[in-house]
Amino acid sequence: MRGLARRLEGAQVALWGAIGVAAAFGALSSNELTHRESAAAVFLGAYYVGAAAGARVAGRAMDRLGRRPGLAGGYVLLAASGLVAFAATGAGSFGWLLVGAVILGCGSGAALLGRGALADMHPPDQRGRAVGRLVVMGTIGAVGGPPLGGAVHELADRLGVGSPLAAPWLLVTLLAGVGLVLVLALRPDPRELAVGPAASGPARRPGQV
Repeated sequence: MRGLARRLEGAQVALWGAIGVAAAFGALSSNELTHRESAAAVFLGAYYVGAAAGARVAGRAMDRLGRRPGLAGGYVLLAASGLVAFAATGAGSFGWLLVGAVILGCGSGAALLGRGALADMHPPDQRGRAVGRLVVMGTIGAVGGPPLGGAVHELADRLGVGSPLAAPWLLVTLLAGVGLVLVLALRPDPRELAVGPAASGPARRPGQV
């Protein structure tokens, strides 16, 4: 079980690294494409709409199919969002950047349910500590993502890339790929290790009767 927990923690580092890059360069790309500072708020709004939808759909899917497929789907969407945003920024299309923001939100909303998957694997009296550690590991990615994205942007600018602001979006795809590999390695599925009442019947989300 410890190995599964470490994989989930590593996936969360990658997830929050990708979110950190997207948060920093989503605002910069929005402003660059529209020349309006308010466009950053529109980007974030699209992201959160996607996150809410992604978490709801993925949560229901995980109840039926298991935690691994739902989490993997989230990282696939996250990787796709980086490619969409990369193409949108390079082409100068704010509309497509918003599409990328929605996909990014859907993927993030699903991938963030890794906290629930980790809680499944621990007795109730140990869940708080386990999830707390997962959050701390995610903070590493959240703090490190923007500087890493900045380094990629600076390198692209020095190399004379046509659209330096597009380059950091590929980092979102790369980090999502790392998270996907770690999630696919979750065997057995965390739901199969569920501790407590959920182990004797269909898995239930917290608060579900």
